[in-house]
Amino acid sequence: MLWPSRSLSVKVRRRTQLAIDASMVFHGILHFALRHHADYTFHSTLSEICIFGAGTAGLVHALLSIPWVTMQGDPLARGRG
Repeated sequence: MLWPSRSLSVKVRRRTQLAIDASMVFHGILHFALRHHADYTFHSTLSEICIFGAGTAGLVHALLSIPWVTMQGDPLARGRG
């Protein structure tokens, strides 16, 4: 899944990055949902920071990748158009 994220095609690159973001968010949600299961062993602080940090980073990256969010937040883009 990482190879197409370096594609020369912007469309392929953005879709791949969105898929990676979605998988990180889904992975974090899955860990959160299963945290009380008897076989769940990821209770260390380091594990939780890595798992939920990646999910949060994926969500933030996905939201910032939406064109209208980027255009509003980019002071250089305001003068365009």
